[in-house]
Amino acid sequence: MLPMDTSLYPSQLCVVRRTQSMEDLERRLQFALVVYAGGARRDLTPEFILDALHSKADIEAKWVYIHRFKPEGYIVVFARLEQRNRVSAMPAVDHKGVQLFFRPWNRQAHAVHAMFQFKVRLVLEGIPPHAWDREVVECLLSSSCLVDMLEPDTSSRVDLSAFKLSAWTAQPEEVPLLRWLAVPDPGMRSPLMEPTLLQYKVLIHLDEVSDCTVVEEPAFLGVSSGSGQSGIPDLSGSRGAGAGVVPVLHAEMGGLEFTMTEVTSAPAMAALSPAAAWQAMRHSCGVRWI
Repeated sequence: MLPMDTSLYPSQLCVVRRTQSMEDLERRLQFALVVYAGGARRDLTPEFILDALHSKADIEAKWVYIHRFKPEGYIVVFARLEQRNRVSAMPAVDHKGVQLFFRPWNRQAHAVHAMFQFKVRLVLEGIPPHAWDREVVECLLSSSCLVDMLEPDTSSRVDLSAFKLSAWTAQPEEVPLLRWLAVPDPGMRSPLMEPTLLQYKVLIHLDEVSDCTVVEEPAFLGVSSGSGQSGIPDLSGSRGAGAGVVPVLHAEMGGLEFTMTEVTSAPAMAALSPAAAWQAMRHSCGVRWI
């Protein structure tokens, strides 16, 4: 899995959430096959494909919908799953000297797998109560991030003072600090007039940033400690019987402030490799912009 291509940021990368419409279309496309011709032929027509399906698979035109599609050529959507499976089972269809290939449609085709590197907590001030909606906030944030979850007081509208949420992003610095929310005023609408907009100033606070990339061992833990394991703080201290505590470690790195807190028992920690011990500590690491 590759990290998000940040070279596209910010103008070329468009981040959208999955919608119900996407879900519905994907369910319908389970009945679909992509069709293309062997060789360099580019003169396929829907009529030719329909004739081939009727001749080779005994499927009439009334049971098939054909849509132009690139780069293969066409997407064929069948009315019945049995018809789709019957054609899909054929390695190839030879019709009038042309070899047609049918393959299941796959949403992963022509895509590159990627992942977001950062999870952020955002606090937005200035959103009016009548625009207190997730879709409005997604428009405000545009493609800077993908909204993950709204905090309970925000989703229930118990607290309308600030809109609080978590989101995924490829570049935290691309999250805007200020946006103007423009909402059409229905009371001033007229066919003969330009639409009147009510504008609201929205401040966006980047409250927390968590780096979710896998790190073997950070630079600021590179100095060997008395534990005998490179980069692992001394675990000999205790808080109560048998409790091993990683001493509170505070460091700054790349504009981030890191705070290490209690992790696990000393015997269990001592049995870990340096990289594994760092991963254990990383789960209890608070990361915040400073």
